[in-house]
Amino acid sequence: AAKQLRVMVISTRTQERKHMAWVRLNLELVTPCFIAGADNDHLNEQQLQEEGLRPPSLIGEWRFWLRAALGHYAPDWQERESNLFGTQLNGGKQGALRVKPAWKNLQTISAGRTFGGQNCSFREGTHPINALSYLLGQGLFDHNQHSLRPALQNNQTIPIDIAIRTRSPEQAKLLWQDLRHALWLWQLFGGVGARSRRGWGSIQIRNISNDTIIQDEEEREKWTTWFNNSFATWGDAERSTFIRRIHKASGGTQTRLYSSPRFIITDTKTTTNPNHADATTFAGEQNFSNMGSICAVLRTPLNPLNPLQSWQEALCTIGQKMLNVRSNAPGRDRPQNELRVQDHNNVYNLATGGALTAAPYRAAFGLPHNCHFAELPKARQDISFEGAKDKAVRRASPVFIHVARFGIAPDVQYIPTVLWMKSKLTEAPIAGSRPIKSGVGHGHTHEIPDWSVVTEFLNQIIY
Repeated sequence: AAKQLRVMVISTRTQERKHMAWVRLNLELVTPCFIAGADNDHLNEQQLQEEGLRPPSLIGEWRFWLRAALGHYAPDWQERESNLFGTQLNGGKQGALRVKPAWKNLQTISAGRTFGGQNCSFREGTHPINALSYLLGQGLFDHNQHSLRPALQNNQTIPIDIAIRTRSPEQAKLLWQDLRHALWLWQLFGGVGARSRRGWGSIQIRNISNDTIIQDEEEREKWTTWFNNSFATWGDAERSTFIRRIHKASGGTQTRLYSSPRFIITDTKTTTNPNHADATTFAGEQNFSNMGSICAVLRTPLNPLNPLQSWQEALCTIGQKMLNVRSNAPGRDRPQNELRVQDHNNVYNLATGGALTAAPYRAAFGLPHNCHFAELPKARQDISFEGAKDKAVRRASPVFIHVARFGIAPDVQYIPTVLWMKSKLTEAPIAGSRPIKSGVGHGHTHEIPDWSVVTEFLNQIIY
């Protein structure tokens, strides 16, 4: 009986898909994308070509960005999220959104690649540090074997079909609006796959088709305007348009945005402007990552006479800035960074048997935060910092790096964007504190001093 019921459910869904009208999203992959399979295992190239971008993975990304858009101002955000994407709470509920792949023969990149990019002036042992391999990190890159997994090739179009199933025109309009807002933030600051917060798997919507199935005329016009040819050119006028759409997607009048020629911030009592003194404190944090307290770097070309002409250049530009504040590798001409030196000396003291006086500033980029000292005996080389509270030991980075591609070949330029969502780094037993404990049996617990290392990183990009 159970098997028969399951066959009937699958058959019903198949018939539903046959008769449903779909909006086509033509996604453009801007940087290579590293993804795992349905069983969260590594894929070979053939499996990667066949499986591609799985609908559950895309829905997970869109769910995150809808929550980021609604979470700071809409008291009904959980209901709106579950209406669109579904929920497992209270017995479960199927969402109105349907997603199906429409691609064939996706292009891939074999493992063992270096992806080019610039070698920085920093060195790790005998190896010069490459900014791209640094952003890939351990697990995806090795100095000797290079990239450890195949990837989806950048600069290819990946068609996705979407539809919303509801009998209520009023609800349909809100569902399409919420999805539009989530997709806009995702394509400007997010991505898909491993290291998407470090610029890998950057993706954007090049255009859409068959949007006539969106019945509400006003909402249909917005989909057409927002997602058709938005990345054709880039300059001051286009930047202003993008900012207005970020504003709309983030709650409109509920969230005011202030923009300078180089960055965007929320206009709150505690600004996240990197130059503002309050930016380094924990005041104004959100309970989870959302657009209620942000600083975003969305610039016109860094050098208008010599725009960035490859995704490697754009990502290397940001990788170099992150290395300046996060890596302790020796290098020439790096900016003075007292926090970096202080972090190194403090954790090195712990590794050599001394006391830890404070948690490292650099842990603000996400947990766990790992430190390695190659010159020490093997038993003392590695120390890991994580959240002290059970079930809250990990924390994804609050900083998102993305690369956008503008123009049509050969007149193409790449613009890196960076977003900081000022949200709680980890759960704390006492309000306002940020406990961090070191691993390897040390058991030291300390508060993260402040967000200074994040604001220093943003300032390097802005100025």
